[in-house]
Amino acid sequence: MSGVRAGGVVTLGETMALMSSDTWGPLQHSRAMTMGIGGSESNVAIALRRLGVDVTWIGRVGEDSLGDLVAREIGAEGVSVRAIRDPDAQTA
Repeated sequence: MSGVRAGGVVTLGETMALMSSDTWGPLQHSRAMTMGIGGSESNVAIALRRLGVDVTWIGRVGEDSLGDLVAREIGAEGVSVRAIRDPDAQTA
């Protein structure tokens, strides 16, 4: 696969966009939300990259703003991102 580094690690899976309230209680009473990402494969990829390992994350996300968020945040950690963008699906 083009872009995958020899001797590195490849992780595969579904990383999701996460929304969390800045306060405790029902979301309907929350005044602000924080956006992030989560998924075991991306967590492992990011942790290994922080330890200096060459890592490629392969996943499928929607062709939407949450898919942009997932790909951008993983890439910002220095992980090589190979995101399949699906115009017919929404990012989880």
